[in-house]
Order: sequence, then C-alpha cells, then structure tokens
Amino acid sequence: MGKLYLGHELTPGSRLLRPLRDSSGHVLLQTGTILTERYLELIEQWGLQDALLLAQRPSEARIYDHVTRTHIIDAVLQTTIIDQLADIFNNITSEKALPIATLRNSAALLVREIVAHKHVALDLSALRNLDEKTFTHSLSVAVFAIASGVELGLQEPVLMELAMGALLHDLGKTKVSPAILNKPSHLSVAEREIIQQHPRWGVELLRERGYQTSNVLLGIYEHHERCDGSGYPLGSSDTQISQIGKITAVADFYDALTSNRAYRPAVAPHLVVEELIANSLTLFNPDTVWAFIRSLALYPVGSIVLLDNGERGEVIGYDREMPNRPRVLVTRDTADRELEIPFEYDLMQQLNRFIIKVESAT
Repeated sequence: MGKLYLGHELTPGSRLLRPLRDSSGHVLLQTGTILTERYLELIEQWGLQDALLLAQRPSEARIYDHVTRTHIIDAVLQTTIIDQLADIFNNITSEKALPIATLRNSAALLVREIVAHKHVALDLSALRNLDEKTFTHSLSVAVFAIASGVELGLQEPVLMELAMGALLHDLGKTKVSPAILNKPSHLSVAEREIIQQHPRWGVELLRERGYQTSNVLLGIYEHHERCDGSGYPLGSSDTQISQIGKITAVADFYDALTSNRAYRPAVAPHLVVEELIANSLTLFNPDTVWAFIRSLALYPVGSIVLLDNGERGEVIGYDREMPNRPRVLVTRDTADRELEIPFEYDLMQQLNRFIIKVESAT
C-alpha cells in the first residue's frame, strides 16, 4: 500500500501508484513509474511539486509483474518488406510499375502478426543487423507504429493505413541530395529547409502515381509535425495533427535517435524514452508516448548488456510500464571476468545503474 505525498516529498526510487496528470487530465507519468532525479525535476517544471501523489517510497514494499518473453517479427517477412521498399524508393521517379499492392499485402501480414502477439512485447533487435539502413528504419518505424496503434485500440483497417504510411514516410527523401542526407556535420539553414520538404515531396510522389489513400498520406505528411506547433512542413499544432501522424512521429523520433547517423552516434534507448516522456506535453501526445513505451521490448529478454560501471549481464525480465529499467543477471565483472556466483540488479530499484549498450541480442 502506498501513501499520499506532496510532489516535493518524494525521493528517487519512489514509485507512482496512480497516474500523474496535468490540469487537463493528460497523463504525464504512468502508474508504476519509478521516479528518477530527472522525473522529479520534471514534476517541479510542470508545477506539480505541491500536488498530492499516491506513491510508495523506496523503503515500502512493492510487487510488480515482469515481462519474461518477447516476439521477433518473422525474418522472411522482414526481408520481403525491405526488398519491396527498395524497389519503390529506387524507382519512384521512373516509369517502372511500383509494387505498392504487394507492399500492402506484406503490411497486412505485418499487422496481423503484431495483433496476434499484442500481449507480448516485440523485439526489434534483429532489424539492427540488416544491411540497408534506410529501409530498415522505415520497417522499424512501421513496427513501432503498429504496436503503438494496437495499444491504443485501433482496428485493423486503420492499422493497415498506419502501417503503409509508416513504411513510406521517408519516400520524399529520394528527392534530397545524398550530400545533404549523409552530411556528417550540422546542416545549413538552406539545407535544413530542403530536408523539411521531404514529407510534402513524399505525398506528391505518391499522388503522381495515383495513390490517394488519405490516412496513408497523412502519416507521411505529418510525421515531423509536433503538438506545440514547432514541427514541419506546416507547423500544425495538437488538434490539427491526425492520430496517425502523432503515432508515426513518436515511432520515427525514437528509431531515428537510437540509430547511428552520419552526424552523431546512436543515443541509448533509456535516454530517448526519458526524452519522450519529458516532451509528452509539448512535442508529443502523452497517450501516444505511453502506448509506445508499453508496446516494445527496448532491452529484449536474453540480451547481453553492458552496464555503466563496466559489468555485463543478461536481461531476464522487465516491467511492461518501464521497459527501460529491466532486471539484469550480472555474469561478468568490470574486468570482463566471469563471475562464479552471478547476481541480479533490478534497475527499477538500482537507480544509479543503467544500460549503456546492448552487446548481443536474443
């Protein structure tokens, strides 16, 4: 059992027993969130330091269920979709017939596979091993988006449109110079203005080919829009952005930041999750952010991970509400020597420990 505390009375390691909401009822932090120093700073920034919160302090007992298994998307289906995307992207400006219909069939299989495993978190680690990064990103965004849509209760016809929009969201980049796309330093103002046209160009390219499905085109057009109006190409705000656009935006943001880019290395997943939560009242829709967080295995069970102190271990489970803080069975010490007696970290309790790298996936 928890108690009611004022926001400023809580300490790192406290666990929320009810969602933290703003004055409009939007969920800022979900039930089960373990409060780190960063989350406590956000509570103060949100002006909720004097709000009454039902929570448990670290010394109070708590019980929660861990996810102990995940699902990997069928490898043949992954490769098929990658090949179909390559065909479309490479031939969009030619007169060659595009396999849009066959991609739609593959997207239907992808949707059905994710729906069939909706009670098991999805493991995308295998995608990181595929060679074609551009199309791997598109597939990853589609899987993230579909899984988030399932969490939000979307029906299969809408999930299909969401999937197609996510798979084709970067199609407009075929009109951007590779020198800009692969530039290893910051873009100039002029280059940034060119990049910011790619959602518009993607829609135009499909319309020129006779493709008119509105929700698919919305996913492409709105995946860089932000709820506070700071996005592009239109600078639309919260109520002007479709649900499909909001879902695709979160999926694209996460996968882009956790992937290596020419101008920066990949950011650790737990840091990107915290960034999403921190921006869930400004850049992103909070319900969409939490649906995303609940749906996927950020650190799949069975993964070998490197901790910030140099120890290594295997992920053995995690709380579905906080997948960025799993349980890790430590098997090697800081000098990479095998331990005679392994021991466990529960990163929801050990707040001074965190994963810096996945060394091998399941």
